[in-house]
Amino acid sequence: RHPGDALLELARRTGPDAAERLPWSGYGDYLRHRVEGLTVSGQGSIVSGSFEESWVQFLEERGWRFLEHADPARFWDDLVREGAWWDPVRQADDWERLFRTPSGRYEFFSRAVEERLRAAGVAAGAAPADREDALRRGAARLGLEAVDDEACLPHHEPPRWEGRGDLELLPFRPITARGRLGVLSPMVLEMFGYSVLSGWQTWVEIAPATAAALDLGDGDRVAVESDRGSIEGVVSIHQGAVPGSVHVPLGLGHAVAAREREVGSNPAKILLPVRDPVGGELCLAGTRVLLRLVRRRAHGGPAPLQGGHTA
Repeated sequence: RHPGDALLELARRTGPDAAERLPWSGYGDYLRHRVEGLTVSGQGSIVSGSFEESWVQFLEERGWRFLEHADPARFWDDLVREGAWWDPVRQADDWERLFRTPSGRYEFFSRAVEERLRAAGVAAGAAPADREDALRRGAARLGLEAVDDEACLPHHEPPRWEGRGDLELLPFRPITARGRLGVLSPMVLEMFGYSVLSGWQTWVEIAPATAAALDLGDGDRVAVESDRGSIEGVVSIHQGAVPGSVHVPLGLGHAVAAREREVGSNPAKILLPVRDPVGGELCLAGTRVLLRLVRRRAHGGPAPLQGGHTA
């Protein structure tokens, strides 16, 4: 049963008010109702369509068609046949649609950051009407190096590293990651680390200079330890790794009820609570760690290829 059908049925059972607001008998009826709105709006196209006059000839030569509809029933039939709808079109001079900002323009200066800094500045004792003083006090209160309007423009703030150890943990998300449910698919797990020949396990990328300083080799199993805990992974010496850093992929190490045990390790579990001073989000780059050798790669084991390892 489609989840949409189940939600509509549950809504009907909650009472007459919900049933009146959600009158569709099933998800299919609801979807057709939404498609009527797309037809009336005249925006977008079935996926076989092209966009903008300057692109029409280019795309038609390559098999694209732009299907225009005035009849919702025909629109629905073509949508079911083609499988999807998209809206890549940007009308000429349609700036309000392209830039959804108060000014209607692309804003390098962030109004949201300005409001955050001014609020912090007022909390630090600045007069609400004194914008410059509020920005200056707010930036100082949040520990920013940039001052005045520069703090509201794109700029670099040095990361704030915390914890023991002399290596910086840099988690990254490989293109093969598929979220928590990805660990349910053997195919996804098999190809998760295909670029380093590391399937069904977490690898730890370090630079050659870092590996030499720690006397570590490809395929060695190590523990990555922070003040919060530790995870394990297999060393992959990588020329592109940042010296003095430890790169660990995100996407594994999730607890899923369908599996009896976790596959791989989740570096987010050992991150220290270092947060972005303006937005408040948890910083992926902010935790120092140590690497501890667990065991060497078995003699005669599979030889790494381009810094990789197979179990």
